Amino acid sequence: MTDYQRWMKEVSKILLQEGWAIQVNGHYKLKSPRGPMVIASASPSSPHAYRHVARDLKRAGVSIDFKP
Repeated sequence: MTDYQRWMKEVSKILLQEGWAIQVNGHYKLKSPRGPMVIASASPSSPHAYRHVARDLKRAGVSIDFKP
């Protein structure tokens, strides 16, 4: 398991506590209880994946600071 995958598991746990729906099938499909959806790769090739997911979640209204 990569650092990114461990980080996504931690992020998923936090989001589940906030009421988000999460589906993993090659990609993480994170659906907010307010409506917005964020899709993230389950195994990215980009070293910027952390930053991209954190940015997309911030745009969806997540107020938690995500740092790997």
